[in-house]
Amino acid sequence: MKHFQLTFISIALLFASNLLQAKDVSPKTTYKEMDFIQLVNGKTREDVVKILGNPVKKTTPVMPTNAAQIVQENAQIATPRKKDSIEMWHYNNLVSYNSKNTYKRTELTFINNKCSNITYIN
Repeated sequence: MKHFQLTFISIALLFASNLLQAKDVSPKTTYKEMDFIQLVNGKTREDVVKILGNPVKKTTPVMPTNAAQIVQENAQIATPRKKDSIEMWHYNNLVSYNSKNTYKRTELTFINNKCSNITYIN
């Protein structure tokens, strides 16, 4: 009887974890390049999540050591400007470039909460 209960609980937990993970999975729809650009260009992060779901990975750019000082010296800026909020979101197999193939990864770059750059990577 204990073995049956343990098996039942294990199966229930496995089923529940699969349901929770399914919410974060992107839809299996693929888009053509221009259609995709028109769909997400200029959209906010919230809008993109509603359209595509959560990304596979999120990254932020890393500035090399001392880069800000060098840029400021070369540009001769008296006071530093407000930092932009930059974040890259990565989706897999989302955009097709012909009838048979999709790009392995699509990267959306958000600057100050607006999608301002789209990169397709193979």
